[in-house]
Amino acid sequence: MRCERYRQMMSEQLDGGLSAGEQGKLNAHLEECDTCQAAWERMRAVDQLFRGAAMVEAPVRLRVDVMERLGGETRRRNLVWGGIGLALGSGVVTALLILPVLLGVLNASGVASTLVSGGPETAAQLLTVARSAGRVAWTLLETFGLPLVAAGFCTMVMALVINGIWLGTLHRLRVVR
Repeated sequence: MRCERYRQMMSEQLDGGLSAGEQGKLNAHLEECDTCQAAWERMRAVDQLFRGAAMVEAPVRLRVDVMERLGGETRRRNLVWGGIGLALGSGVVTALLILPVLLGVLNASGVASTLVSGGPETAAQLLTVARSAGRVAWTLLETFGLPLVAAGFCTMVMALVINGIWLGTLHRLRVVR
């Protein structure tokens, strides 16, 4: 673990980025560690090889291909994160739409005021009702589960398609690169 830091310092030294104090620490370590000393010699040899090589400009087509691939990676990453954000946002909006309805039902049925004033007996009765509601929900899920899963899947696909259209539009308008 200690040598890893010194190998990073070697790279910084070749780039001219070490302070005098850090250079002293590196030199002291190289005198003690044969493994790092061998690595240092290899790094210096490679550095000399590259410093002596002539710079050649890449062909235009290669540069264009590389830049297109980089842009494609960015687009794919944006699509994935955009789709995840859209799906999470859809879930939050759905929850926000259902919550007022649920609270309205609780208030209309008098459950909310009863819960506040009823105490432990009311909690026990509520657990009984919740168990019954759970059984009903399980039966409904068994009966309508597949259509619900299919609807959820279709909603997710639609959200991803809309997200792709949105990002495509932004890309065409040059808002996103």
